[in-house]
Amino acid sequence: MHALISRIALLLLTLVAAFSINAQDVGVLHLTPLHLQLPPTWQFDGSKNPIEGKGANGEKMLISKVRRSKPEAPPATIYAEKMAETHMAAYASNKGKAVIRPVSETPSLPGKKLFSAASEKTALFGGKSYFIQYILANNDYSIYITIEGNGGVSEVIDGFDSIIKTQTWDE
Repeated sequence: MHALISRIALLLLTLVAAFSINAQDVGVLHLTPLHLQLPPTWQFDGSKNPIEGKGANGEKMLISKVRRSKPEAPPATIYAEKMAETHMAAYASNKGKAVIRPVSETPSLPGKKLFSAASEKTALFGGKSYFIQYILANNDYSIYITIEGNGGVSEVIDGFDSIIKTQTWDE
């Protein structure tokens, strides 16, 4: 089973889709087929892979989009489930971070999957930093989003959850 999961991940990673970010709609991030409404203060560099975004408060967002390699391959929602089960939990607790929101699946649109996790770390001389992860998927694409910033995760998580809830998908 582990070999199958590894093969699925490898097949999906072989066709990482090129990102096209359109700035036509201020405040809307177009990650075709996914679209998210963000505050217009966010700036993104779509020439990098993963895409890098910076928020007004110094937050950093990384976005990776993986496309299903061929129609007969398992749906990207399966890849998202496996990524959530294996990697997200490890990333959340990596380097001494305290897990505040364990990996969990959130109800999403029909035919879509949404997983999230959140953690934070206290610096040696005080202050906190947070790390939030989301995976959004439909049958053909899996989109992994991480957000890092300074402060406690409880202060910002609702705002990022609200952004994720704005998701619309091309069909």
